[in-house]
Amino acid sequence: MADIADAAGLARQSVYRYAASKSALVDAAVLARLSDMGELLREILDRTTGFEEAAVEGSAAVVTTARTDPELTTLLEVAQGRHLTELTASSSAVMHHLVAELWRPLFDRGRAEDALRTDVADDQMVEWIRGVYLMLMLRSDLDAESDRAMVRTFLLPSLMKCCPPGHSGTG
Repeated sequence: MADIADAAGLARQSVYRYAASKSALVDAAVLARLSDMGELLREILDRTTGFEEAAVEGSAAVVTTARTDPELTTLLEVAQGRHLTELTASSSAVMHHLVAELWRPLFDRGRAEDALRTDVADDQMVEWIRGVYLMLMLRSDLDAESDRAMVRTFLLPSLMKCCPPGHSGTG
């Protein structure tokens, strides 16, 4: 905490007013960085026309950015082990809220196009999306095109009323 205070040009006690521990400070930084990535998705929504295109392009951009962002990578390395799992993969209210806010415009677009499933609650879809994103972010062997293919093949059919061409069954 002393190093953090020095780097920020603050007294050590000032840092403790913001966060009770180094772990809490790292959590806040990780969540802030992930929240910044929401702006990327909003920009993609502004330039895409349909739910499917927005979901694929937005997901690929968010996952690729998260996978390659040096600041986020450093923060996640600091928040290693079980604590990282709790922050990113548990039913953390903060992480759930971030993903829900990121996807809310996509859900709205999907409903407007009558493409989104109606038998599953938004919170359930958010939990599924979080898991898919986490899995994709951890896959260093994938690139943006591979991410798009995974979203198109697996994530979209699970969210949509009817599967894209070439798939059978319902979403």
